[in-house]
Amino acid sequence: MNIQLAIVRACLGDGCRVRLLETEAQIDVRIDRRASDRTRLRFGYLAANLILQGVVEASACPDGGIVPDGGANACGQEAARDAVAQWQNQFD
Repeated sequence: MNIQLAIVRACLGDGCRVRLLETEAQIDVRIDRRASDRTRLRFGYLAANLILQGVVEASACPDGGIVPDGGANACGQEAARDAVAQWQNQFD
């Protein structure tokens, strides 16, 4: 599966809205600047997209780390944890 992502970022007031635009669906992730520890939030769809784009290796996980709704399963989220934090922290 080859999914192209476009990342769109808009910040107003106390938060940012980040959109990952895919060919099949739109994933909307809200990043709240007031959150005390943003890197602990679970971003299942972001993790899944990092896996699908080959940024994260999750082939050892059941179903390659992806669940039927397009998110990452627990194993996929764990495999993508560092990459998700790195991606997310660029907006902090």
